[in-house]
Amino acid sequence: MKKIGIKNVRCLIVYDLDERNFNTILLMGRAIGFVEDLLGLKKFLNFCKSLLTPDGYILLDSLDVRSTTVPEHLVYQERNQKLGRYIGVIGLQMEYKGKLGEKFKLLHVDPQTLKEFAKETGWSCEILNNENGNYLAKIFK
Repeated sequence: MKKIGIKNVRCLIVYDLDERNFNTILLMGRAIGFVEDLLGLKKFLNFCKSLLTPDGYILLDSLDVRSTTVPEHLVYQERNQKLGRYIGVIGLQMEYKGKLGEKFKLLHVDPQTLKEFAKETGWSCEILNNENGNYLAKIFK
């Protein structure tokens, strides 16, 4: 980012940000997944209120897992539902050369659920593009 001229570049956990007055929060590559689950989504949307200017917005992409027809994915979603979890919560654990990392979760949130959580936390949500379950959303005040 610095190579292309962006002056204020930092790598940190979003909740450690102490600055305010951003006009855009950009989460591409399904980066909204870092919130892990729907409670994390709610926490994130509430936190962003303190980061953004009055006309600021969040731009994000995600995957609507309801669009799948892959039998293994459908079984996983059904299991999540039986366990009382949202269908788009994915449990993962990485392994490299026999070493296991910590278990973690990613969230793929469908457009309707994103709209509901946006509204519940005082935001509006517009789906800008939706192709084959991959969508782009704008969340704004």
